[in-house]
Amino acid sequence: PPELVAALKEIADCDTVLIDTAGRSHMDQLKLNELAQFIANGKPSEVHLVLASTTTQEAMEAALEKFGRLRAGGADQIIFTKLDEAVSFGVLLNVARTASRALSYITTGQDVPDNIEVGQPRRLARLILGEKL
Repeated sequence: PPELVAALKEIADCDTVLIDTAGRSHMDQLKLNELAQFIANGKPSEVHLVLASTTTQEAMEAALEKFGRLRAGGADQIIFTKLDEAVSFGVLLNVARTASRALSYITTGQDVPDNIEVGQPRRLARLILGEKL
């Protein structure tokens, strides 16, 4: 986290800076504390919480709750990944509604950036109803 401030100063002339942190377990308080320091030092205008669609609803909701404590207001938006590995998609709707956050992106495969899509409610609805990826 201390290096983040210096790194951001070096690129202060950029219009947009994306910071991708290493994945953290919502069960590891030490890693959550470190992530909170990154957020505090980085002062992001938006935070997107990445959730794997292969995770249970209970685990996603626990992650939302724990990660939500790291920043006032929690995450601004949600990214659902690994849709290509999911058995069904209804849980994503449940979690999105529980979170009351916009869906920013979904990932539908391993080919980045080709398998990243803007999160659209209609697309998610079609997947829930059985549309193939």
